[in-house]
Amino acid sequence: MGEISKHCTDEQLASWSELVANWPVSATTRPKQLSMLVKNGIPDTVRGEIWLRLSGVQHQDPAMETYRKLITQVCPSEDIILRDITRTFPANDYFRESGGTGQECLYRISKAYAVYDSEVGYCQGISFIAAALLLQMPEEQAFSLLVKIMFHYQFRHLYQDGFENLRLKLYQLDRLVQDQIPELWDHFQELGIESHMYANQWFLTLYTAKFPLIFVFRVLDSFLLDGVKVLFQVALALLSAARKDLLMLDFEGILKYFRISLPKKYRNAENTGQVVRSAHSTKVKKLKKYVAEYELKEQERNQVDPLERVQKENKSLIENMLRLEFMITNLVLGKMKSDESLASVEEEYTKVKLTQKEVEEFNQKLKEETNSVKELFQREVKQYDAEAEKKSNIIAEYKRICTKLSSQLEDAQKASRDRNLFFQSNLCESCSTFVTTALQIAGNKKQMNGESPGTLSPVSSGGIGSPEHHSPSRDETLLKPLENELAKTKIALAEAECRNDDLSHQLSIALSELEVCRSSHGLSGPSRIWKNLTFGSTGKESKRSSVEESGSGGSGSNSGQLLTSSLSLQNFSKK
Repeated sequence: MGEISKHCTDEQLASWSELVANWPVSATTRPKQLSMLVKNGIPDTVRGEIWLRLSGVQHQDPAMETYRKLITQVCPSEDIILRDITRTFPANDYFRESGGTGQECLYRISKAYAVYDSEVGYCQGISFIAAALLLQMPEEQAFSLLVKIMFHYQFRHLYQDGFENLRLKLYQLDRLVQDQIPELWDHFQELGIESHMYANQWFLTLYTAKFPLIFVFRVLDSFLLDGVKVLFQVALALLSAARKDLLMLDFEGILKYFRISLPKKYRNAENTGQVVRSAHSTKVKKLKKYVAEYELKEQERNQVDPLERVQKENKSLIENMLRLEFMITNLVLGKMKSDESLASVEEEYTKVKLTQKEVEEFNQKLKEETNSVKELFQREVKQYDAEAEKKSNIIAEYKRICTKLSSQLEDAQKASRDRNLFFQSNLCESCSTFVTTALQIAGNKKQMNGESPGTLSPVSSGGIGSPEHHSPSRDETLLKPLENELAKTKIALAEAECRNDDLSHQLSIALSELEVCRSSHGLSGPSRIWKNLTFGSTGKESKRSSVEESGSGGSGSNSGQLLTSSLSLQNFSKK
């Protein structure tokens, strides 16, 4: 229906506000600047008020009270009105809904006017005008304005006396086209195009039936300002603007152009403004002259012999019949082509339908596969989550064990440091060396049995009292095997053996033997015996050491005694 903008500039609104303020409702004269403002277009925000003032309708017009009474009366054309209501502005939101507010208001106005003007009654063209008015004002004011248009502007004459006044208007339009657009007139005459074929609907509906609302409102602006002459001005402006297109078309093309193409051109404000300005500048001063010509021709036609007049009418009817037959033939041919096109379209539709069915089946399969993939993915995710949780638990347990082992290792290191400190602080150098030797001998025996070496002794081969023992890196190397429980158990056993009374007893025996040897052979005490002992050695190594010692100045009996001492130490280590 065309775009309708309710926006207007501040300057326009100020001009119209000043106009309305200086234009009393009861004034009989119009403001001087009114004509220029209307020709430029009335803003949609004030259009309804300006229409009422242009037509002279008062806000408390008697027709409004009459309308309230008329809508309660019975109308003989109610069925026709109800049928036509749905075909009036069907694309407009206000009238689109069946039984909606717009259709109900339009029904009441059409019914009220049919009762009010019983001579004219109901015509569909009137309902289009009423619908355009309803879009700008309440239904009571719209009815009052419709009555003004029909009576004050003499628009109802077009519907009277068998549309005699309409034929006069069409004759006047023909003469205007002949005078102002002669090449288009000649083209129409050549093709047999008559004004009633395109202008009947223009005039009877005030251009409201086919044209967009933006165009309709501008025409109504001009009509309420200047009256019936606007019908001719707008028609000439439309024909002049479409002249080039119409000269290139044939009979059917011209009729189609008037019905479809021409209204579409005026869906925007720019084209509408151009044609309305062109209409206001079009001169139609010879209308009275054309009325005289029409009346003279009518008189001549009435004075002609009835038989001759009938013959002329028959000739004209035959020409019209031939033209209509030609049109029917073209329509039949067009229908045949349309049927062929329809058949091909139906075939394509069938193919598309089959394709659509295949696509739907494919989509269904795809959907099922998607659901399967989703379920599989969900299972995999759940399994992954379970494995991740299991691994997390394992990692947590591993960390716990590592923490526990670290704690145990720290405890073992502390115990070893405490033990070493104990050895250093409570044993003499000779006893410390002896204990170290004993522990190493026990460690070597365990190693021969397949156990981890070094797990029994927390001391190094350098002895408890040696400087190497105090190095932290050396202690860590010796204590590294303590990570398992068996080593700790053996270390605890070694500590227990060191503290055992048996150790003291064996040490006393060893010292007694050393004293006996010293007293019998005059040796220098236990220093010689300790010198001949090799830490961590076997019985053979001890024997070899004794032999070497005897070779340096001792006797055979001395070597035997030293060997006996070494064996005693080995027995001690075994215990």
